[in-house]
Amino acid sequence: MSDLERIASLEKQLSDLGYRSYQIDEIYREAVGTSIIAGLSHEQYQSITEAMQEYIAFASKCLSRTP
Repeated sequence: MSDLERIASLEKQLSDLGYRSYQIDEIYREAVGTSIIAGLSHEQYQSITEAMQEYIAFASKCLSRTP
């Protein structure tokens, strides 16, 4: 799976968890300083991937605690 495919998969998971596109863009900005992901280095893609996985884990944890 390419970096962009991986990010697209994680983005879908975030959307399914209720995140909006502007919130996902903010995750990108926090991770690498821009919301434009085309042409980033592999390390920048890694940073975005890690940040997205953290948000997914957090949202999943919150949903599992909902009565």
